[in-house]
Amino acid sequence: AVDLVALRHTGSAVTIDSPTLRRAIEWFGDPRPRTRIDGVDEPIPGWRNPYRTAFTGLLADLSYPVYSWLSRGGAVFAPPMDAEFVETEPLPLPLRVIRRVALPTLGLRPPGRTNP
Repeated sequence: AVDLVALRHTGSAVTIDSPTLRRAIEWFGDPRPRTRIDGVDEPIPGWRNPYRTAFTGLLADLSYPVYSWLSRGGAVFAPPMDAEFVETEPLPLPLRVIRRVALPTLGLRPPGRTNP
């Protein structure tokens, strides 16, 4: 229910045409008839949907494969969260180089470290 309301408020899902939304409703049931909003139930003022232009829509569509495959599910962008963090499989050299550049660029650093 929270996801459906958030999608509506950001203009990301006017209908449930998304296969992911349809599958979730199929599995968990449709919460919309029982959903009660406490507060403002309207689009977020100034929210810019990623699909507002063809270019930003293309970038949004490319983001999932980049995140999933090229960054190994975000491993390139995710710093270790604690001292016991051990990667299950070392990143290949090109991805380790990208990580060294991406982490400080994004302002992400493991605790107690100044450089990744």
